[in-house]
Formats: sequence, C-alpha cells, structure tokens
Amino acid sequence: MTCQQIRYQQYIYHQTCSYSKDWNWDSPYTYLKSRYYMEGASLLVYLLQFTNIHPNYITIIYALFGVLGGLLIATGVPLYILIGIFLIFNRGIIDLSDGHLARLKNKQTKLGAKLDLWAGRVGTYGFYLGVAWYTFRINPYVLVYFIPLMFFKSKGRACIIDLVCLLIVLSLTLH
Repeated sequence: MTCQQIRYQQYIYHQTCSYSKDWNWDSPYTYLKSRYYMEGASLLVYLLQFTNIHPNYITIIYALFGVLGGLLIATGVPLYILIGIFLIFNRGIIDLSDGHLARLKNKQTKLGAKLDLWAGRVGTYGFYLGVAWYTFRINPYVLVYFIPLMFFKSKGRACIIDLVCLLIVLSLTLH
C-alpha cells in the first residue's frame, strides 16, 4: 500500500472510534496531537508493512517506551529527562501503529488486543513511577499532590501526563 492509502485508512478508522469525538477544534491541543499521532503512525505503518515484524512486537515497544521514559526521567540527568519525555510523548504513534499494522497484515488476535491494554497500563505506570521518583528526589512533599494524579481515570489523563512533562521541561530550563 502507498503511504497515502495507509494515511486515509488511519483517518477513516479513527473517525469511527468513540474517543475521536473529542478530536475536534473544541480542544485545539487534542486535535493537533491526534493529527500528529495519526500522521506519525501512518508513516511508521507504511515502513513496517515491508518488514516481518509482528504487530505484537510493536505493542511491546509501546509498553517499553513508557517504562524507559519513566526510568530516564527518574535519573535526574537533564538530557536523559528530555529523551524520556520525548519517548513518553511519542508513545501515541506506536499505539496507533500496532493495531493498524495488525489490520493491514491481517494478524489481529485476541492476545494482541489484551496486550495493547496491558502495554498502555504498564507504560503509563512506568511513567508515573519515574516521575514520582524524580519528584521525590527534588521535594518529597510534592508527592502528596502528585499521587492523586496517578489514579485520575478520566479522558483527560493524557493531557495530565503532557502537563507533567511540560512542567518537568520548564523546571529544567529554570535551573
């Protein structure tokens, strides 16, 4: 398939998902971020279609991005923190790619669907633990405010993660 065809499929598929109703100009940040993810995922799926990589491996990479991002943030080293935040922010591209690649290669499985949910949780909690450790090293009392965010289960959780990443980047620039 061409990259344009994959891109078209990406947009059509995500228009039918329940969460896509929030991907409009009522929320410009979410709108732009969703477009960034879909464009990145389209390019990644285009490149991966020519490989023998199984979609479940992409899902595992999705989980590892969150865990590795959290570990890099926990180090407290500014360069590693920025790399960790880059990984966390771009996890969405990997998340949109695995399912699309599975549909494209006709390799959809129940295991893949469960693995996708598992990868999302593992990656998110890996990030939370990394940020908690980073925060604890700076000021342990800030954790009192951070811990409730870890259990915030609304559709705005991704925005909270992005906000936390932005605050970390801002704190790096102020030092």
